[in-house]
Amino acid sequence: MQISSQPYGLVVHPSVPVKSVKELIALAKREPGKHNYASSGQGGAMHLFQALFANMANIDMVHIPYKGSGPVRADLLGGQIKIGCLGLSSILPSHKAGQLRIIAVTTAKRSPELPDIPTIAETLPGYDASLWNGFLAPRGTPAVAIKRIQNELTKLLQTAEVRIAYQRAGTDIVATDPKAFSDFLRLEYAKWGKVVRDLKLQVN
Repeated sequence: MQISSQPYGLVVHPSVPVKSVKELIALAKREPGKHNYASSGQGGAMHLFQALFANMANIDMVHIPYKGSGPVRADLLGGQIKIGCLGLSSILPSHKAGQLRIIAVTTAKRSPELPDIPTIAETLPGYDASLWNGFLAPRGTPAVAIKRIQNELTKLLQTAEVRIAYQRAGTDIVATDPKAFSDFLRLEYAKWGKVVRDLKLQVN
């Protein structure tokens, strides 16, 4: 079963003259290859989320890989890099302080924390990216055991303690059944497999 989904925020430094996904796409199309986007490393969530965005928008932006999300956030705040895509909980304070500008969230639905911020999908229909977690069992695990584990985890996810902990981490609780999670995994495998192939990413 899937247990969580964390939206990321597509964020720009205030010096970038855009306030929406549509304006960012238009800027990148006017100046192809001029604008950089940062990530925590080659093939990580930040990289793939932004690569999917650039691919669907048909824009040419340069990927700048860092060694971790901390340096990305620091350089975004300092203006050394202008565009990034980070977990909402890590950039929300900077957004509220006017130090960074979140122009969209990556999930298919708007975030309850930022109901006024649109999704990327509102400009690029079909875009959906989130950092999710789930539980898997070995092949052959008895159905009765899987059902019990699912029931117990669902109960746990409904407790106030867990809900508060997830909210603090900027993460949404998602409690699915095995069939829904299986379908979700197939879609994720196909979607990100295509992104990896398009980018010609290699394990090294």
